[in-house]
Amino acid sequence: MTVMMAVTGLINVTGANGGPDFAYNTKVENGQMTAQTVYKVEDGKYLKQHLMYGFDYDAENRLIRKEVFKWDAIRQVYERSYCLNYTYEAGGTEMELALWNAKEAGYTDVKQKVVYLQDGMGITYLAYEWDSRDRNWNLLAEHPLQNGDNASLLAGK
Repeated sequence: MTVMMAVTGLINVTGANGGPDFAYNTKVENGQMTAQTVYKVEDGKYLKQHLMYGFDYDAENRLIRKEVFKWDAIRQVYERSYCLNYTYEAGGTEMELALWNAKEAGYTDVKQKVVYLQDGMGITYLAYEWDSRDRNWNLLAEHPLQNGDNASLLAGK
């Protein structure tokens, strides 16, 4: 569980939204981040809207959803883009990527998911992609990590 949160944090920090060219406005309620707005910094002093994140948690204070909105400069509004849904079970954690479908007004287009299986020996990372023709998940990658391995390796997979 903690590893999943650490990995997600690493992905967010080392991803395209990190670095000196971005500024962040974070909203925290009851000790949990509930929203974050990302601005591009232009000419070292101007902020331009870029992304907005929304976060939802379960009764155990675990992240269950991260919703991503992209700024539409023409319409001057944030529009839904995709969300990451997290499911927690005794043997591990699943993270599913769902794209926004404007026609259906929902996150109905599920394309990818990753599963982190935990056992006494360590963690196994499984990456899947949805095959709409066969209506089945195809395994793309499997990476076992033993206790003591560098958990940050998950961010690069």
